[in-house]
Amino acid sequence: MTNKRSNGINGKPRVLIVYYSHSGNTRALARLIQHQTGGDLLEIEPVVPYPADYDAVVKQAKEELQAGYQPPLKTGVVNPESYDVILAGSPNWWNTLAPPLHTFLSQGDLSGKIIAPFITHEGTGLGKSAADIAWLCPGAKILEGLAVRGEKVNGAQREVAEWLRRSGMFVVV
Repeated sequence: MTNKRSNGINGKPRVLIVYYSHSGNTRALARLIQHQTGGDLLEIEPVVPYPADYDAVVKQAKEELQAGYQPPLKTGVVNPESYDVILAGSPNWWNTLAPPLHTFLSQGDLSGKIIAPFITHEGTGLGKSAADIAWLCPGAKILEGLAVRGEKVNGAQREVAEWLRRSGMFVVV
């Protein structure tokens, strides 16, 4: 990836890995990506946590997504202008990003940024996450996403490295 506006060190792009994790799978995948990119890691959390019960969280997520609700976040404001690349991670909820990531991505002007989704799932893949990021972040360049099954996250080092190479991103390791 060539980015002439790079704010990074030695001309390498500055990478932000921002994610929401409900069960811990997306957090584990974000840490693998951070290890391979050296990017800054930011976990976002809603002010009111989602229920631990699977059926309750599924119901709540469906209602929020249908209503276009964006839950307020505990996470402080990050200056997206200081990053060249934003890697946005979420579990696949109802074929898209979890509502907290919708909130984060819609809070600022990310036009001109390079954004790539990474999704954990149990058989649904990326869903429409890239299309939804394009809608939330008009003017951003959306790269190919990475989808990893939840139970395979801890062994996904090679898959992450291949995704980063295909996307043209700098890999530390």
